[in-house]
Amino acid sequence: MRGVRTQPVGRSNEGRANPNRRVPSGPAVDHRRVGSEQPNQEGTAQIMADPAGGGHAGWCSRRVATTRSAPNVRPARPGGVARGDAPVVVTVRGRRPAGRSLRISDGRGPPIACQCSPTSCPHSVDSPTGSGRFARVVHRPPAMRSDPSVRRRILVPMTTFRITPRGTFSLAEAAMFGVGHRAESTFDGTMRLAFSLDDLSTQVGVALTEADGDIVGEVSGLPPGGDVEAVRAQVARIVSLDHDATGYEGVAAADPVVAPVLAAAPGLRPVLFHSPYEAAAWSVLSLRWGRRQAAAVRERFAREHGRVLDVAGQQVAAFPTPARLLEIESSRGVPEVKMQRLHGVAKAALAGTFDVATLRDADQADADAALQAIPGIGPFSSALIRFRATGAADLAVDRERNLAEIVGERYGLDGPATDDDLVRLAEGWRPFRTWVAVLLRAASGRVTDHSGKAA
Repeated sequence: MRGVRTQPVGRSNEGRANPNRRVPSGPAVDHRRVGSEQPNQEGTAQIMADPAGGGHAGWCSRRVATTRSAPNVRPARPGGVARGDAPVVVTVRGRRPAGRSLRISDGRGPPIACQCSPTSCPHSVDSPTGSGRFARVVHRPPAMRSDPSVRRRILVPMTTFRITPRGTFSLAEAAMFGVGHRAESTFDGTMRLAFSLDDLSTQVGVALTEADGDIVGEVSGLPPGGDVEAVRAQVARIVSLDHDATGYEGVAAADPVVAPVLAAAPGLRPVLFHSPYEAAAWSVLSLRWGRRQAAAVRERFAREHGRVLDVAGQQVAAFPTPARLLEIESSRGVPEVKMQRLHGVAKAALAGTFDVATLRDADQADADAALQAIPGIGPFSSALIRFRATGAADLAVDRERNLAEIVGERYGLDGPATDDDLVRLAEGWRPFRTWVAVLLRAASGRVTDHSGKAA
């Protein structure tokens, strides 16, 4: 055979190919699996392929990934796949699901769709590629099948979107922002998210990076035909990129207390819960627990019962969807009463109670009444859901004890701000009352000069 070498490690099942078959040259890409969550066949093999020339790494049931190129692929969007001369390394798991197409990408350009028949994919391990650079394909051994989290680690189609911030935005501030279970202590240039979609159908992972002034999101886990724009809109809401922040900077500049705080945290915007549903679940799960304990239990719960996705090289767990949550009778570390209340949250989600637009646009009293009808959701939790999960930027600020203490100190009041004080002072924060309140809570400790005085 010409132009290809295989180097089996352990055990592998190698397919056979027609040695007379011609394979035109084309960009090298990697198959990414969709659909199935079953573990792969045993064995590991290295497949030699040329990222700049002919061939892409793929895989079929019970045989290691293979090489083949151009005739059976077509661009999923203008531009195709970028060529390059660096090796491509990819790990795939699971069997190819019947009736489902594969999405493939070399990691540098847009994904393209493999047009092979799912039941008769012609890829084989000894297809000629004509070069010596390689893409590695790893098949997981049977010993790893017993780990539930491993079974849910899915490499799936990748697609990207871009968001152009309006006003100053810091991805580092967003990634390090503590909200709910998130409490990152380092930032490597990527903000990683894994969450249930607003339509509650499934979970996805998103890796956010900066490029040419834009925020670029790489989505994993989205089913074929999934709505990328819906993911983009949800991510924009989560990191508050759905608002023009130029007016926010003007509001801050006009307030002698707020201005130095924003100057100490340039580009900081509120980072929200992934959705009102997840905010409600966190409220129920964390009740009467410290944040560290609640975050640890939430992480274990998501890994055992949710979906673990590969997000920029790290395994990130997404909380179960409501339908999946209702199937869980018990879980380690979760008291029975909290499990029952989580079921109540799931039922409310399926009934539409956590619709983002409805909660954001409704009268606050009406929204609170609907949320507090859910067992385990009280006044504090309903306010948390409205303020920190719907994307509202200008809700009235009151009944917030921690904020009252900060405002009382920073504005030189005689003690913690009363509700009337908060309402009065927040008039100067319009139309970003919620954002300024979050800023003061998150970053006022960075400013040591407390010289501001009450208006």
